[in-house]
Amino acid sequence: MIVISLHYNKRLYQFHTYEDEYDSLMCLISDHFPVRCFGVCYGGGCCGTCGVFIMDSNGSPKFGLSCEMRIDATLNDKVIILDR
Repeated sequence: MIVISLHYNKRLYQFHTYEDEYDSLMCLISDHFPVRCFGVCYGGGCCGTCGVFIMDSNGSPKFGLSCEMRIDATLNDKVIILDR
Protein backbone atom coordinates (compact mmCIF):
# COMPACT_ATOMS: atom_id res chain seq x y z
CA MET A 1 0.00 0.00 0.00
CA ILE A 2 1.26 3.45 -0.93
CA VAL A 3 -0.10 6.47 0.93
CA ILE A 4 0.15 9.85 -0.78
CA SER A 5 -1.03 13.15 0.68
CA LEU A 6 -2.00 15.82 -1.82
CA HIS A 7 -2.33 19.48 -0.92
CA TYR A 8 -4.77 21.06 -3.36
CA ASN A 9 -7.07 24.06 -3.15
CA LYS A 10 -6.03 24.78 0.46
CA ARG A 11 -7.03 21.26 1.59
CA LEU A 12 -5.09 18.08 2.26
CA TYR A 13 -6.33 14.86 0.66
CA GLN A 14 -4.97 11.40 1.33
CA PHE A 15 -4.87 8.58 -1.21
CA HIS A 16 -4.29 4.91 -0.57
CA THR A 17 -3.13 3.22 -3.73
CA TYR A 18 -0.68 0.59 -4.87
CA GLU A 19 2.23 0.46 -7.27
CA ASP A 20 1.23 0.96 -10.90
CA GLU A 21 -2.49 1.42 -10.19
CA TYR A 22 -2.06 4.61 -12.24
CA ASP A 23 0.33 5.21 -15.14
CA SER A 24 1.73 8.25 -13.31
CA LEU A 25 1.07 10.70 -10.52
CA MET A 26 -0.47 12.97 -13.17
CA CYS A 27 -3.10 10.29 -13.92
CA LEU A 28 -4.00 9.95 -10.23
CA ILE A 29 -4.39 13.73 -9.89
CA SER A 30 -6.39 14.02 -13.13
CA ASP A 31 -8.74 11.23 -12.07
CA HIS A 32 -9.64 12.95 -8.80
CA PHE A 33 -9.43 16.69 -9.41
CA PRO A 34 -10.69 18.94 -12.22
CA VAL A 35 -7.53 21.08 -12.39
CA ARG A 36 -7.84 23.51 -15.28
CA CYS A 37 -4.98 23.33 -17.82
CA PHE A 38 -3.25 20.50 -15.95
CA GLY A 39 -1.35 17.95 -18.04
CA VAL A 40 -2.20 19.61 -21.34
CA CYS A 41 0.16 17.33 -23.32
CA TYR A 42 -1.39 14.21 -21.69
CA GLY A 43 1.85 12.94 -20.22
CA GLY A 44 4.21 13.70 -23.06
CA GLY A 45 6.52 15.61 -20.71
CA CYS A 46 6.78 18.58 -23.07
CA CYS A 47 4.45 21.24 -21.67
CA GLY A 48 5.24 21.42 -17.94
CA THR A 49 1.62 22.03 -16.93
CA CYS A 50 1.58 19.05 -14.56
CA GLY A 51 4.27 20.43 -12.29
CA VAL A 52 4.03 19.65 -8.58
CA PHE A 53 6.21 20.08 -5.52
CA ILE A 54 7.15 17.11 -3.36
CA MET A 55 8.12 17.79 0.23
CA ASP A 56 11.32 15.95 1.06
CA SER A 57 12.32 14.62 4.47
CA ASN A 58 13.80 17.94 5.62
CA GLY A 59 10.70 19.93 4.59
CA SER A 60 12.09 21.46 1.42
CA PRO A 61 9.92 21.34 -1.70
CA LYS A 62 11.34 19.66 -4.80
CA PHE A 63 9.76 20.46 -8.19
CA GLY A 64 8.94 17.75 -10.70
CA LEU A 65 6.58 16.86 -13.52
CA SER A 66 3.88 14.52 -12.26
CA CYS A 67 3.63 12.85 -15.68
CA GLU A 68 7.16 11.54 -15.16
CA MET A 69 6.50 10.25 -11.62
CA ARG A 70 5.62 6.61 -11.27
CA ILE A 71 3.43 5.58 -8.35
CA ASP A 72 5.86 3.50 -6.31
CA ALA A 73 7.52 3.33 -2.89
CA THR A 74 9.44 6.58 -3.48
CA LEU A 75 6.14 8.49 -3.18
CA ASN A 76 4.94 6.63 -0.09
CA ASP A 77 4.16 8.99 2.80
CA LYS A 78 5.09 12.05 0.73
CA VAL A 79 3.15 15.30 0.58
CA ILE A 80 2.52 16.50 -2.96
CA ILE A 81 1.70 20.18 -3.38
CA LEU A 82 -0.51 21.05 -6.32
CA ASP A 83 -1.68 24.51 -5.30
CA ARG A 84 -1.05 27.07 -8.02
